[in-house]
Amino acid sequence: MATEWINEPVEVRVDFCGRHILPRAMRWNNHTYAIHHVNMVHSSFNGTDKLFFFSVSDKTNYFKLQLDTSSLEWRLVEMYAE
Repeated sequence: MATEWINEPVEVRVDFCGRHILPRAMRWNNHTYAIHHVNMVHSSFNGTDKLFFFSVSDKTNYFKLQLDTSSLEWRLVEMYAE
């Protein structure tokens, strides 16, 4: 499985379930990826800015998404493809 470092802005469609954010689709490079599974969520801080990381997958690829809570910007950090 090849890992590719991307670190580019993306558009993400989410659902809110209580206090949880569930990514449902991501648009990157003029392609929309339907997110089938949220595999893991964790957070960290960049100074005082809280960042959330979502490890998600569609039917064939795995992605790591980052949400910056101060700017509300989503980034595709990494992509894993077979």
